Amino acid sequence: MIYGVVRSDGRGVPKCITQKEMTRREDKIRARGTLKVAHLKGDSTIDGLLAISYYDSKPFYMMSNATNCIEWIQKKRKVWRKDQQMNVSMTYHRLNVIDEYNYNMNNVDIADQLRGLYRFDHWMRKRKWWWSMFFWC
Repeated sequence: MIYGVVRSDGRGVPKCITQKEMTRREDKIRARGTLKVAHLKGDSTIDGLLAISYYDSKPFYMMSNATNCIEWIQKKRKVWRKDQQMNVSMTYHRLNVIDEYNYNMNNVDIADQLRGLYRFDHWMRKRKWWWSMFFWC
């Protein structure tokens, strides 16, 4: 089972879902929210692969074989309203694949982020090359 963000400049993104990045403001507003999906069926090596392309502020590409359908999930979050001077609850929509990727990656990405954020060996790495490996372990 895989989830992953894919770069558009490399190989792997199907040509049928690639989206051109817009430069003009009017074109960006018109293209925002465009969703394209390709489903690979019948392959003996990786069956059920989904390739997803979503245009937000620029094209975003993702691949997964851990889900069989694409659907919008309604979520809520607290946001600051300047005119009311308080936090209010706002509803928004997110793709289920992105939600599963964010919450089911078994803390791998979170551990890497925290390790980089609270790194105490940034001054030691210049002195001895093996110190950074020693402290990371």
